[in-house]
Amino acid sequence: MQNALLKLPQVATITGRSRSKIYADIKAKTFPSPVRLGNRSVAWVDHEINSWVQAKIAGKKDDELKALVASLVAARATSVSI
Repeated sequence: MQNALLKLPQVATITGRSRSKIYADIKAKTFPSPVRLGNRSVAWVDHEINSWVQAKIAGKKDDELKALVASLVAARATSVSI
């Protein structure tokens, strides 16, 4: 599986959320956290954002979003192949 990285403007466009709402949702653990690219640069994994959007379309509640986000972030560690 090949992943793309999305910068904040792309994530905001895809989700329809503002920067402040994205970061508030990350703090609430209802939105995937970004991956660090450097000291001052982050990006989001495209399939995680797409999964989140599909969950919102399906009407998932905050507790279900938290479970989804936790599973997506946990899968990062196991999906790396070197």
